[in-house]
Amino acid sequence: MLENNPRLESVSLPRLERLIGAGLTVRDLASLRSFEAPQLQSTSGIRIQRNPALEGINLPNLQTNSNVLVVAGHPALQNGQLPRLHTTRHVVWGGNSLLEDLSFLSGVTSSLEILQIRDHARLTDISALSGLGDAVGQDPIVRRPVFIEDNPSLPTSHVQQLLDALEAKFDGDAFPGGVTVSGTGGG
Repeated sequence: MLENNPRLESVSLPRLERLIGAGLTVRDLASLRSFEAPQLQSTSGIRIQRNPALEGINLPNLQTNSNVLVVAGHPALQNGQLPRLHTTRHVVWGGNSLLEDLSFLSGVTSSLEILQIRDHARLTDISALSGLGDAVGQDPIVRRPVFIEDNPSLPTSHVQQLLDALEAKFDGDAFPGGVTVSGTGGG
């Protein structure tokens, strides 16, 4: 766990390949601008939260995250590199004001327990989530409630197109926990 160190500007874990146990928490680091673990392939959870100066996350070899993936509270975050991530259990993404799309999650093909996309002022595109469920080939795609809220630049029609496409993939209920969409833009 890395937290409450106001002078830490970057975190680089160049040799970390696997992380088991409680996972990794990086939070409340006021000066943190970058986070990278270039060799990390699997983890039991990642929580990167409330790092106001964070501009980038680089996890180029992460493939499997067996629990929660939380990236929230980063008003300066402009990009995330997770090109190989295909399996995760929970996705909680919120308060990352500068993000315009979720392209760094485009490889995720697992089904999820939780999906929350909240509070992104500039988010306009969530189509990168269209691969959800492909790896399992059956419903449900997201077991618990889905929340897509307070993304004022995200057209409601784009959200509905994604939800409709995911629902149509397989016979059954893709979202048995329900879906809440609010605070999205018109259209």
